[in-house]
Order: sequence, then structure tokens, then C-alpha cells
Amino acid sequence: MSLRIIFVCSGNICRSPMAEAIAERVLERRGTSGMAISAGTLGIVGRSAAAHAVRALDEIDLDLSNHRSQGISTGLLARADAIPIMTPDHGRTIVDRSFDLESSLVPLWRYTDHPATDEGITDPVGGDLEAFRECRDILVDCIDHWFDEWLED
Repeated sequence: MSLRIIFVCSGNICRSPMAEAIAERVLERRGTSGMAISAGTLGIVGRSAAAHAVRALDEIDLDLSNHRSQGISTGLLARADAIPIMTPDHGRTIVDRSFDLESSLVPLWRYTDHPATDEGITDPVGGDLEAFRECRDILVDCIDHWFDEWLED
């Protein structure tokens, strides 16, 4: 079985592209067949990842330099085995567009005990490099713990 995971955030220039790259590495390291992609609820198309996102991932040997943003669509999301979301608002947006996808939503922030994630994974857009590093580290933790649980089932 080959998994298809679609990470969703707002603009698809910060959190979800970082999550996509992190998940691809984790899938590869675990020897799990699958792919991760990302999209945003705001429908921004063709933008590069935020410079600090590129740098924060470069520090852990992941490359976002070729990323280009895309918006969510029912067609794209319907092909997913799982749709990890960064905040409850992302889930509401997806459900509002297609009720039959609710069972695929994964509230990613619930897979860490980091205190900054009570209401979701904070968008670092406009923040300094340290904000992006913190987001990256939270995403690494969430994805590792989620995969531990999900792939064991």
C-alpha cells in the first residue's frame, strides 16, 4: 500500500511545505511507501516557500527551494489517505467545502505536548528565523508521533 498524505495550512508557504518535506523524510526512513504533498486554504498559487522556512529546513538537510504553493481543491483532497491540518480553522474550511472528507482530517497539533499548540500549530509567517525553527521542531515532533500511532494501526 502506498500512502498519500496532504498537509494543509493557510498559504502553503510556511507550515505545510515544511511538514511535507519532513514527512517525506520520515516515510523514507521508515521504509514506508507513500508521498506527502501540501496545499493551502487561501488558494495562493505559484509562490515560493518563505525564506525562513527554506533556511530552517536547510539546517536539518531538507530542501524547500523548489516548492511552489497551491490551493486546496476537493479533487486534490479526495485522493488523500490522510489530511493533516495545522489549526481547527483549516479543518472547518475543508469540511465546509466537502463534508465527506472529515474522517480524513488529522489535527496534527494533538500529537505533541508542546504548550504552544493548544489551538493548533502557530503560523510563523512574518516571524523571525527562530519562529520558523520552533515551528519546524514542533512539526518534526508531531509528525513522528502521528506516524508512530498511525502506521502501527
